[in-house]
Amino acid sequence: MAQHGLGYDFRNQSYLITIMIDGLTVSHNLHPGLTKRQIKQHDKNNMKKIAIIGAGRAGLVSAKYAVENGLEPIIFERTDQIGGLWSRGNGTHIWEGLFSNISKYTMMFHDHPWPKSIPIFPEAKEVQEYLISYAKKFDLQKHIHFNVRVDKVKQLSDKKWELNILDLKKNSRQTLIFDFLVVASGLHSKPRIPNIQNSSQFNGIQIHSSSFSLKDPQFKNKNVVVVGCSLSGTEISASLVGHAKSVTNVFPRTYLITPRLIKFKTCPGPEFKILPVDVGLNRRSFNFGNSSINKEELEQQQINMLYQIFPYQTDKTKSHPDLFIDLKIPNQVLLKSISDYYIQHVQENKIRPVKTKIKSFNENSVILENGEEILADAIIYCTGYELVTDFFDSDILKTLKFDNEQNYKFSVILYKCAFHPDLENLAFVGQTEGSYFTGDELIASWACRIFTGKTKLPQREAMIKEIEIEEKRRGENIRLQYTHGSHAILIEKLAKASGQMPDIEHIRKTDPVLYDILWDTAVTSNHFFLNENYMDILNEIKEMNKRNFALEKNWNDITLEDLKGYTINYYTIY
Repeated sequence: MAQHGLGYDFRNQSYLITIMIDGLTVSHNLHPGLTKRQIKQHDKNNMKKIAIIGAGRAGLVSAKYAVENGLEPIIFERTDQIGGLWSRGNGTHIWEGLFSNISKYTMMFHDHPWPKSIPIFPEAKEVQEYLISYAKKFDLQKHIHFNVRVDKVKQLSDKKWELNILDLKKNSRQTLIFDFLVVASGLHSKPRIPNIQNSSQFNGIQIHSSSFSLKDPQFKNKNVVVVGCSLSGTEISASLVGHAKSVTNVFPRTYLITPRLIKFKTCPGPEFKILPVDVGLNRRSFNFGNSSINKEELEQQQINMLYQIFPYQTDKTKSHPDLFIDLKIPNQVLLKSISDYYIQHVQENKIRPVKTKIKSFNENSVILENGEEILADAIIYCTGYELVTDFFDSDILKTLKFDNEQNYKFSVILYKCAFHPDLENLAFVGQTEGSYFTGDELIASWACRIFTGKTKLPQREAMIKEIEIEEKRRGENIRLQYTHGSHAILIEKLAKASGQMPDIEHIRKTDPVLYDILWDTAVTSNHFFLNENYMDILNEIKEMNKRNFALEKNWNDITLEDLKGYTINYYTIY
């Protein structure tokens, strides 16, 4: 039987491998004549290189897993900051004073817990600081090239990637070759502004939400029209109350709008739960049900919970007519937004919601499709973003079936939001939508294992079949808020496909305590890295989830301020 070991020969300054076979020892010098530093440099030169576009959360986690898998990452970041959409002053949709609309528990990588001193809903600058601390913890800064823009990407005949980059400070160009490529520039790269008739004739202010800032003097005592009712639209509308002269929110589709904290009952009696909305709606128990109920019963449970979370908008006798949603309509697409005070301001007539579209502009007004004319001094477009892929050559875009016109949220067609069978050394990270970190971490880990041969993608036929389904969904042009529906369900699919899904049924039988945590808490990265140190954060989520509150008022009289009062120990009021 053979045994072997690796040592260092200080006399010859080389590595030494020793093999013992049946009592006979044989030694052999590796890299004879080379020093440790030279050998290290030699090994580094032989490392496979991976280009990563973007130093936001997707780019950073991709670099971390690249290093862990023996790859040499280089991150190209066009700005001078880490953080992506959470950086400030770079045309992102983050403004000073903005708080996240989901909790820190779903905006977290499994191996980098948030400090307990940070409130459940961090301020934007705290999210950026979290990402900077993540980069420092895993020594990622040395891999980042700031103020560098990737202008052109093409695949060479040997399948490697050629990147043409521009150093924005030096105004110099360079061409580099990489073995692998990760596009981590995210879904919020390019502000999307609709083309509306006569918009150039409007004399007032027109900006995209990415340029908005709180208490901006240009909106003081002005008649402001906010276009769009998704996350930015509701929050910006609410923030303008008391600053602008009037706030009109124009939107084509109605969203269910909830505060960051939600209250709900899981059983009859005086007790109820308070959870961040992302924790409440992304639990396995809410999205999957259990073996004792069928699909129809699960859907009814979900509807019953939505009645609890959105009591104003689901009651036709109370709701503003343009905000009412009838949950009894089957198979409808439900859109959700988050804003603590939007509904309250509507009830107080401080925000006027109008369900329609802007048809055209006059010099000092907008003409709506319902025939109404509204005086306006300023327009704020909360109309989303487009994926930036203009650095790819036409052949790559054709393979990805790029189409930004038909449905901008389906601009490229990918397998599991990340891969294409004809481009096996390319991965998109950051396409799972929302501000959740879990999908990025799963795909980054998966991609780097694929690149290094530790795992494989499915057969081409299976990938093409799913891609064809995705293309068909794009063709149907159903304007989904999130193209893949429930975040929790999407994450489960990614985890199963990538081989990172824990055996929930086995855990149920062998570890009931852990099963309860996984079943009744939000689906986060911690659920998929069970062999690592994750218990502190999961226990914190568990404690929040298990905490029950006794009613001190009638159920319908409990306000957001009451919820903040109940949860003062872990909710920072702002």
